[in-house]
Amino acid sequence: MAARLVAGTGLLPAARRVFEESLADGDAALAGEVPDVAAHEAMNETLHAALADAAGNLALGRALATVFARPFAAASALLRQAGSRDLLRHAHHKRHLLAEALAAGRGARAGARMRERAENARCNLRAAMASGSAAGRLIARA
Repeated sequence: MAARLVAGTGLLPAARRVFEESLADGDAALAGEVPDVAAHEAMNETLHAALADAAGNLALGRALATVFARPFAAASALLRQAGSRDLLRHAHHKRHLLAEALAAGRGARAGARMRERAENARCNLRAAMASGSAAGRLIARA
């Protein structure tokens, strides 16, 4: 919803700068052989908060804060899984595509990108729970 709202009104210069800086931070956090987990989490939270702020919807901002307070809500919660670095890089690429849709004012595309990201996160959580890994067992109990 936030993505559609922002794309409909346009990404203002201040929000665009936050997006560009956050995306660059995410690129740097995922560039190495071992991802910088803390930097990735900070970037993800900053980017989502900027999107909620740009939408100008207090309810969305509150809902986002609730989501980030939940265990395993962050994408980096799955970092211990095999191939997780590639999953994070793929998700970050999707963030770049979201930013492009927002900048172009393509509300339907931006909304679709966010829904795709949410579905990918759900699939990753289901895979972690089905894997029998320690992370999967923790997620199942949360």
